[in-house]
Amino acid sequence: KKEIINNIISTRGYILGHTEVTGGYRYRTGDILFDRYEILKVLGTGAFGTVYLTRHITLNVLRAVKCINIYQNNCDTAYREADILKNLRHPSIPIIYDIEQDSEHIYVIEEYIEGMSLTQLISQQKLCAGKAVEYA
Repeated sequence: KKEIINNIISTRGYILGHTEVTGGYRYRTGDILFDRYEILKVLGTGAFGTVYLTRHITLNVLRAVKCINIYQNNCDTAYREADILKNLRHPSIPIIYDIEQDSEHIYVIEEYIEGMSLTQLISQQKLCAGKAVEYA
């Protein structure tokens, strides 16, 4: 559960500005995923994978797409996280819109929520553990 909660928190805000190669895939600005998500930029990377800011081409809305390498991570964790999130509604928890999978990756399509990640908030404001847990 702790891993799932940490992954949920990590999608709240992202580190901006670099391109990431994940599991042999290299997504760049303008690349299209699943014929509907245009890659705008990398939002962040972590142990679980890479998160991209995308634009849904038809709906013209922003989405965060987590790209999780299935050879480096436990696929069950990604599916459990999605299963938990699909029923939760809170301003700091992203809505899950879809999950896609190919031969090497799971892609979790989520609501894009602007703002700082909990890690960034702790770093910038020097929060104690108790206050960080309260924010989480």
